[in-house]
Amino acid sequence: MRTFRMQAMVVAAATLMLAVSGPTRAAGEQLDVCSERATGLSGDELAVVCYAGNFLEKMLTELDGGQNKTVEHVRLHLLPYLGGTATLQDLTTDVTDDPNCKVCFINTDTAEGLTGLRNSLSESQLDAYDKLEVGERDDESRAMACYVSVAD
Repeated sequence: MRTFRMQAMVVAAATLMLAVSGPTRAAGEQLDVCSERATGLSGDELAVVCYAGNFLEKMLTELDGGQNKTVEHVRLHLLPYLGGTATLQDLTTDVTDDPNCKVCFINTDTAEGLTGLRNSLSESQLDAYDKLEVGERDDESRAMACYVSVAD
């Protein structure tokens, strides 16, 4: 159930972000993906759409600005971001030869940039997302919920 809900919420965030850049919007007009009124969402769904939408909005802005991004680049940045503070911290210490690694690579610049992006959200927005424990390990599969949900 948790995996399906996360997949559905990430898809909802992506859909909302595409609406932001859609042709029916006036140039420069943005949708507030963290607004219940603008999205029609509330509770856990709004928390995930707000958090993931923050990432997607940044990525779409970079793409609109002419930066090229591969699917692999987006995935390698999105998954640690979705994992929250635990996986962002792991970006500074995790290595592939550790069988219990979470992100399994080290990139301090990415950790710093994604932490800054995360910190651009309000404390209440972060609290709403963090209480969902997306970055916590699933004891049965030994995988992180954000990796299982997005990568399966």
